[in-house]
Amino acid sequence: MQQADRFRKLALIPGLAIVLVMGIAAMLAAVNTMLSAIQSRLRELATLRAIGFDPITVAAQLLTEALILGFLGGAIGALTSVSFLHGQSVLTSNGFSAMAISLSVRPEAALAAIGAVLLCALIAGAWPAILISRICIADALRKT
Repeated sequence: MQQADRFRKLALIPGLAIVLVMGIAAMLAAVNTMLSAIQSRLRELATLRAIGFDPITVAAQLLTEALILGFLGGAIGALTSVSFLHGQSVLTSNGFSAMAISLSVRPEAALAAIGAVLLCALIAGAWPAILISRICIADALRKT
């Protein structure tokens, strides 16, 4: 049991570093995707502003869209990881001893992952929402 605890602690630091790097990369990809979506829908968003929607409403629409997409992605990812890891085990050996590790996803870990994805989606959607709320309507309608 002590060996399993030592292995868990040893694997935690590089695991968290990998998760952090992958999370930052995913957030940058999400920001890029949201900026591309705004660029392609610039006329639509400017039209909403021109017919009377205030900047906060349009920004809230973009943030809601980012959160819905983030929730769907997080839920699909959590369900996929649960289905792939359920009942799987890994055997490690160093020549003198062997250790079997059972892989599973705890429900609280899946919910924490979905929460982290929602936070990343909120951060990724904030920058495009701020940009669209500050855009000049006439310039946006002229550009497209």
